[in-house]
Order: sequence, then C-alpha cells, then structure tokens
Amino acid sequence: MALNMINMTRDGLIAEGISGAETKTGKQPNALAEMIRNLFSDDENNMPASGPPVVFRRDVHIKSHGCVEAEFTVPELDNKYRWGVLREPGTFDAWIRYSNGDYRLHPDKKRDARGMAIKLMGVEGEKLLPGQRKADTQDFVMMNATNYFIRHLADYVELTKYLALGDNLGYFLNGYSLNPFSWRFRELKLVGGTKKPPPETPLMTQYFSASAYKLGPENIKFSAKPKQCTDANGQAIAGKSSGWDTPKSDYNFLRLRMAEQLEAGPACFDFMVQMQVPGKIMPVEDATVVWSEKDSPFVTVAEVKIKEKQNFNTDVQNKFCENLSYNPWHSLPEHRPVGVFNRVRKALYEEVAKYRWDA
Repeated sequence: MALNMINMTRDGLIAEGISGAETKTGKQPNALAEMIRNLFSDDENNMPASGPPVVFRRDVHIKSHGCVEAEFTVPELDNKYRWGVLREPGTFDAWIRYSNGDYRLHPDKKRDARGMAIKLMGVEGEKLLPGQRKADTQDFVMMNATNYFIRHLADYVELTKYLALGDNLGYFLNGYSLNPFSWRFRELKLVGGTKKPPPETPLMTQYFSASAYKLGPENIKFSAKPKQCTDANGQAIAGKSSGWDTPKSDYNFLRLRMAEQLEAGPACFDFMVQMQVPGKIMPVEDATVVWSEKDSPFVTVAEVKIKEKQNFNTDVQNKFCENLSYNPWHSLPEHRPVGVFNRVRKALYEEVAKYRWDA
C-alpha cells in the first residue's frame, strides 16, 4: 500500500510532464508498468525514454525544505542519561532534513505536520538493522506533534489502504458508512491535532519523537526545542526571527525562510529526553497518549547547532537530500525504538527505502 502511494504520485507527475525538481502534485494515477515504460526505453542501448526525469519520493514527508549541516554536542551528563551517543561528552557532525508530513506535494501554507530528521555522523558501534550493522550513523526522527493518531496495527493497515487510493477520509468515516456511530471520531480529532498551521520557519517549532524509545534500560521519548544560540562566553548570537522577505503565499516559503534565517546566523535546539515514570499513564504500546510533562519533564541532554551561511538550496544539495534515508531503527541498541507503531515502521521504512533506490 505504501509503495502504491509512491507510485501514485510518480504516475501523476509523469502525466503532467514535469521534472522531479519542479513537481507540484500528482493527480492521475496510472499503472506502475506504464510509469516504468515512460521512464526507460527497452532499446538495445538502454537509453532513457523521452521526457523529464521524476524523482521517486518517500511515501510520506515527501516535500523537503532542505538538508542542513549541523553539530550535535553532548555535555557532561548524569549517569542515567549516559547511553549510546550520550555516553561521553563530545560533538557529532550531523545532517538534518526538514519536511512537510503529507504524502502529496502542496504549498507550505497548508496545515500539515512538519518533520525534523537527524542523522549523526561518526557514531561507532553495531547498529540494529541487518545490512547496516557497521554503518557509522545514528538517526533520530521527529515531527512537530506530541502524539500519533493510530493506536493498533489493524488501524494502521486500514488507514494506509485508503491513503494508497488518495482517499484522506475513508478510514475516519469507516468506508463512508451511513452509520455515524461507526466513524472514528477520536482518531479524526487526533489527526486534526497533527495538522498544524505552518511555523515561521522550520527552525522555529518544537519537534517530538511521539513514540517511545529506549535509553539504555529506560523507556523515553525525545524532543528538539528551538532556543537562542549563544557564543563561547554565553552571549546571545544575533539572528533573524521576523521581517521575512519571503511571504507565506510562496509555494516553498519554509525552505526560503530557512535560508534567510541561516544567512543571518546559526539556529539552535535543545535535544531533550522525557523518562517514563512507573505508575503514571505513560504507555509504550499506545502512541496516541501524550506523556505528561508534569509527571516527567523533558531534560536537555544535547545541543543541536545548525551552521550559519550554508547554501543548502542547490541542485546538488537537493539531490543529496532526496537520496538520504532516515529510519528510527537505524540506531544503536541503546536507542532502540519500542512499541507497535515503531515495529510497523521497521518493516515499512526498509521496504520504502529499498524500493525508492531500486526504482
């Protein structure tokens, strides 16, 4: 179903005759075989067919605002936090991808979830995913909502069935049942909470893991919260947080404003963890439940600093960004994802990444 979501967008883009770098949205799904015939000829020289190339995008979070260089700095921490990449003080280089959450391309002004995916570089230790055991990277995947709207595996399958047909409402209205008592009102309310108005820039909203992970023996959730950047003496570094040149009516205003912000100075986040407290309503298997910050406040365990004056909006950089894959299971065992939502993602993310690369 998820692969069909990818194909649906690709087919529409080919039908509209526009290239992957300039795409708006796919509207007219065709058969996958026809799409491949449009992309590649079968002649003896294996030459590409006529027409522009189309990028095989992700199944969700398909619209990128850019991939930016950053540093992830770990200070001296209490022992209970010293697991995995947080074990010792130090700094990792990182690539961070910001994105819209939808499975279709649309203007940035539309209500949507926004994503922040961090890939740390130079991370030693065996990783969880087969075939990537010796990779020297670690991924953290977040969105700017505190929780998901799907509780069970069966619900996830049912939702994806409708999304694979381009239908956003069928799941919530139980296949357009005439019996409103069968509609999924709680899930509809929760998904409405993830569809937020756009931030001023992708660097000015808080992001959450939403689902649970391990931190050594403990269960946690994590978050990245914007903060004022400071220099080595603790003095605030001037930047830009208003007076944008790019209006929100611009189709890609989040990308362009992020470039404006980084031209004026760096951008910083506190990377924080929230520990599960025994006896409190902080479930691991139900990612629709928000863990109360009164029961367990977030604690800062690292700083993310996005470098200033970097030109990330280039053809080469955008291609590199599109080719990056992020997976919550691309991880050290000390940061293992837990809960049914993450078990679904393990299989799904692997297959989507493999299919995109093969295509």
